Amino acid sequence: MSARHTHESTLEEEWPFDTDFNDHFETPKRAYRDVKPVLRAAARSCEVEAASLRVYDPYFCRGNMVNHMNELGFECVINAKRDFY
Repeated sequence: MSARHTHESTLEEEWPFDTDFNDHFETPKRAYRDVKPVLRAAARSCEVEAASLRVYDPYFCRGNMVNHMNELGFECVINAKRDFY
């Protein structure tokens, strides 16, 4: 896989706020598979279906985590390209 950004200056073209080059690396899908049992347990403890559990990830990167989580059965995922600090 090739890197979309190879230098900090290319980040300025895409992000509407101050950002650091090292903040834009996606978590791989296998990592979300690892936390799936924990999230399913959280859903059970909240007495909701896994698909209805709200999952918030403030780190947008490319936004791929939404697709990863949807594929794992979590449909209510909040992940937006915004400066949350």
